[in-house]
Amino acid sequence: MTPIDARGLACPAPVIEAKNAIKALPTEGGLVQILVDNPLAAENLERMSAAQGYSCMIEQDKGTHTVTIAVGENADPIKLDAFPLPGATSASVIAISRKSLGDGEAELGEILMKSFLYTLTNLDTKPSALLLFNSGTHLVKSGTNTLPDLQTLAASGTRILVCGACLDYYDISPAVGTIATMLDITEEMMNADKVLTL
Repeated sequence: MTPIDARGLACPAPVIEAKNAIKALPTEGGLVQILVDNPLAAENLERMSAAQGYSCMIEQDKGTHTVTIAVGENADPIKLDAFPLPGATSASVIAISRKSLGDGEAELGEILMKSFLYTLTNLDTKPSALLLFNSGTHLVKSGTNTLPDLQTLAASGTRILVCGACLDYYDISPAVGTIATMLDITEEMMNADKVLTL
């Protein structure tokens, strides 16, 4: 058994890593061990294990949580895939194409966008993904007042995809999110149950 080092990864990445490791086990099952560095990730792994009927043990040492999952014979990968990822409780995406919300005064629009993103962090059901393109990519710049809310959403499981071509055009280095192609963004929209465009 080789431990999977998921330290530094925000949820749902540790759960995804665990799922992939479980799927790779032989039919007789086995042990999967994941190292994480925050209690929320350990709790999410424990919750996933309980939902699948796996045994789970968590040990903590100097800020590292070692989560050992015992998987029985003939684990069902279809049932495993059906387990919802933490924080991504709805297949809804929000496409943000500008740095301010609504038409009118730019300063007010930026205040409204900040308020909107902050409100998202406080909802029980968060979007599965935020898609940022055109001037919406400005929201992920270091030092912006929207960055803490986007980081909070990412930590809760919302995927943040940022248009790579737009980042290049505006010469922006993203402080949060994953650089994406237009294919990635389009597929997210097409696979979503609901798309909200701002």
